Amino acid sequence: MQEHAGHLSDLDAGLFLPRLHDYESVARVLRAADMENAATERANHNARRLDEVLAEAHRVRAGVVERLERYDAAFFSRTAEHPRLQMPMRAVDMLFFQAEHDDYHLARITELIRATA
Repeated sequence: MQEHAGHLSDLDAGLFLPRLHDYESVARVLRAADMENAATERANHNARRLDEVLAEAHRVRAGVVERLERYDAAFFSRTAEHPRLQMPMRAVDMLFFQAEHDDYHLARITELIRATA
């Protein structure tokens, strides 16, 4: 469970926030994801205290939400090419893509909680 929560935090800090910067700066192509999840592997979230993992995830996600709330409606229509999919992606589409990814990990956390109860 901690690995999944930590992974979401790692992606928010290392990919999602930087991609928001890409849209802000009207980049042509979004920065690429590290498909090997090196940050999560290095972090070894399962060896950390649960309260630390959750506090960090909360802090980073709160920063994401705060940043999103500052954008005007036009921002979400900005487009940049997704490097792996090689297709244009509006900021709002990237948000949906991120939400789908988050949903997978949150579902896994729920499954693991149920399995240990």
